[in-house]
This record gives sequence, C-alpha cells and structure tokens, in this order.
Amino acid sequence: MFKPRLLDISGYSGIQKLGILLSIIWVLGSLFYQFKETESRAISFSEWSYNSCLRTNDLEGVKNDENCVEKKKDSYEIFTSEFWGNALFFALFPVPFFWIYSFCLIKFGECISIGSKVVGNFEGFSRAKKAQYYFCFGFTGLSLLFLIIVSMNIYVRLKVPAHLGYSRSVSVADGYVTAEGTWKGDITSQREISPILYPQHVSKIVCKLEKKECVESRAIISSNADAQYLMSDLIEYDIQSWTKDAIVFSKYGICYEEVYTIELNSKTVNGVEKFVDNSPTKGYCKDPGPRHRFNTFILENGFAVHRSLTREASPWLLKVVFSLFGN
Repeated sequence: MFKPRLLDISGYSGIQKLGILLSIIWVLGSLFYQFKETESRAISFSEWSYNSCLRTNDLEGVKNDENCVEKKKDSYEIFTSEFWGNALFFALFPVPFFWIYSFCLIKFGECISIGSKVVGNFEGFSRAKKAQYYFCFGFTGLSLLFLIIVSMNIYVRLKVPAHLGYSRSVSVADGYVTAEGTWKGDITSQREISPILYPQHVSKIVCKLEKKECVESRAIISSNADAQYLMSDLIEYDIQSWTKDAIVFSKYGICYEEVYTIELNSKTVNGVEKFVDNSPTKGYCKDPGPRHRFNTFILENGFAVHRSLTREASPWLLKVVFSLFGN
C-alpha cells in the first residue's frame, strides 16, 4: 500500500518521534487555549458593552434595549473576527524554531558529553583547578536561574500590566464625601459587572448632598494575549439616605439593582447586587438560581489587590522566590 513519505515515521529515531508528538500537542493545545481565551474575552467585552449601553439607556430614559443587544453582538463579532488567522500564526510559527533549538541543544549536549570526558577529568586536577570549575558551573546555573526569573517577571507584567494607584480612602466634608479604591468581591452571577469582570481598575466615588447623587469614575484595564485596553466608565447613583453614620446610594437597571453603603465612622464602602425581574419584555430576565441572585463587594486597597493579582499570575517557581523574601 502506498504511504506518503512524510507520514512514514518508522525510520525516525525516538527523539524525532517525540518531537513530532510534542509539536502536534503544541499546535492543538495552542489552538484550544486561544479559542477558549478569545471566547472568554469576547463574552466579557460584549457583556461590558451591553451593560454600559443599558446604563446609558437608563440615564436617557430609553426603555427599548434592542440597540444594546446589537452592540453586544457587534462587540463579540469584532473580538472574534480575526481569530483563525491569529490563532494559526501563533500555533504554527514557533514550531520550526522549536525544532531548530532542539537540534542545536542536542548537538550542544553531545559536545559537552564528549568534551567533558577530556576537559572535566577531575581526577588529575588540583583543588584550585577543581574550585575554578565548580565556581563556573555554579555561576552559570545561577545566571540561568536569574534569566528564568526575569522571564517569569516579564510574563507576570504582561498578565498584570499596571499598578493600581489608589489605596482605599474615604474623605468626609460638610455635604461632600469621596471614596477611592478598587472593588473586590465573590461574584458568581451570570450578569457580571465591570469591576469584577476586570479586576484591574480604580474607582473614585464623589457624593454631594446638595445634588442628592453620587458619581463613580472608573478606569479599567482589560488585557488579553494580544494587547491591553484602557477603558473608562462614569456611573451615576441616586442617594437613598444620608446620615451622620452612613450614606446609602443605589443604581437600578434591567434585571438587576445595586445598593452601596459608605460607612462614615469605619471609613469602609460595601455594595450588593441583586437580581430583579423588572424587564418590560416578558421572560427577558432569566433567574440565575438561588445561589446567584445576591452578590457582595467591598472597596479595597488597590495595592493589595494588585499584589493578589500578581501572585495569582505568578508561576510556582516565582512564588517560591517571593516567599523567600517575605512577599
């Protein structure tokens, strides 16, 4: 039976067969990873666009959300339109280099193996000569470890590209209160909101008693394998109550309501998000179930959130190095 020459691997060595297997695993794994990553980012980006559109409609008094559904669809298509071109490039482009580097490393290893029997015959060396070789081996090993750690740090910086500049603070004046920090919480609802959807963000809330409103300015960094995106959001809340102990303000949208409290004595800010079936379109708001109807958040120190994100993105070896220095 005729068999194409390229598919006949019976004459290949074990290392070559292993290389072919690893190359196939790399290509398939890379395509799967990039598909899941792109889909996740596309869903997140489209949900953020949709929720932002709903807020704008609420401010303008628009009850029809068809334009928001279209924006959600367009955002998803924009994010996924160039998937196959980028995915195939990143999956296939490194493969020839893997083979070239592997071939060179094998030959380099053969040279070391043969040469070490001549150069590294320690039996006839003096103690000083042996110390020189041990020093070179140790120095080379530490240098390689240093390069690995630097590479890991670069990887982490790509995953967590910015330090979060605001620490948590609450400032109180006569009829005027400001709060700064980063929202953090255990969000499990199907309608995730932007602070939790994009944990790399900073928020500043300004409440004015005279206007009976609180306004939140939010800067958000969304990152993926291709680039980082800087986005902004401006959210207006209605003040429900203002006492000497606390300020309660809220935001109501389609299928959800958000209520926040600034504790003036403890200088803390907390929030809750609840599912509500208030859509003018029957059946539009889908009940997420009892476990996902209620979510809580707290305004945290941005530096602490950044440190937590950095540790989560760090490979295990970098975590070990951090622990040695008490981080």
